Amino acid sequence: MNKSLIALGIATAVVSGCATTEMPKPLAEVEDQYQAMSRNDLVNRHATVPLRAAGDSVSEAKTAWQEGNETDMEHQVYLAQKMLGVAKYEVDIAKMEAQFENADMVRAGLVLQDKNSELAQNQQELKMLKKELEKMGSKQSADTNVLTLGDVLFAFDDHELQPGAKPTVKKLADFLSAHENTKAVIEGYTDSLGSEAYNLELSKKRARSIQNVLINSGVASDRISVKGYGESNPVASNDTLAGRQHNRRVEVVLLGKNEAYESPTVASMN
Repeated sequence: MNKSLIALGIATAVVSGCATTEMPKPLAEVEDQYQAMSRNDLVNRHATVPLRAAGDSVSEAKTAWQEGNETDMEHQVYLAQKMLGVAKYEVDIAKMEAQFENADMVRAGLVLQDKNSELAQNQQELKMLKKELEKMGSKQSADTNVLTLGDVLFAFDDHELQPGAKPTVKKLADFLSAHENTKAVIEGYTDSLGSEAYNLELSKKRARSIQNVLINSGVASDRISVKGYGESNPVASNDTLAGRQHNRRVEVVLLGKNEAYESPTVASMN
């Protein structure tokens, strides 16, 4: 037989043998892992850098295997495994952050629900208080957070509470004691008899009289402030005895924890 033909056959057999050699198991496994993670949306969204590095190492490992460099192949397989581990870790961190974010949203929703429930309960209790005060002779305004403490609290030209007025103020004290986050601004008013300066001072004294009763009933002083508006903002005509009696009143503005007080628009009624 021709020697050249024999040599060609041997070479063909060698090449054919290499072509059919199976990929080493560690390399095949790490390539499968890389391919699987490459199809994962979370990995592509949160771990692109380690995923890309793992892919580079897999390619270099395959090249080293094809060239018969087992040591370099094993090193690149090791690097690919490490990078895939980093990618999985970053995805796990992203999942945890998403869980915490969802938990925070749920918690915030529950807090808001509690606040709305508390607000609704407070408003209901305030309505009940207004009804009780109306039964005791105090005509209430339409403002949801304003209480009118009777038109029989004070006698003419006087700032001392009349004996029959104390149960009315006690109702307010009980409400404030039950709602510790609520503050009160006490507005004093007078009729129009007398000078404006005198009536202004008298209205302040009337507001302070209510404040003192509330404090003596256990309401903290830093929750109560007073304002005097004199003969301004009458609710009835000052031309009649009954009208002037209506104007000798105290109004209480109830404020929530973060609410700011706004002075009433000054008006007059003759």
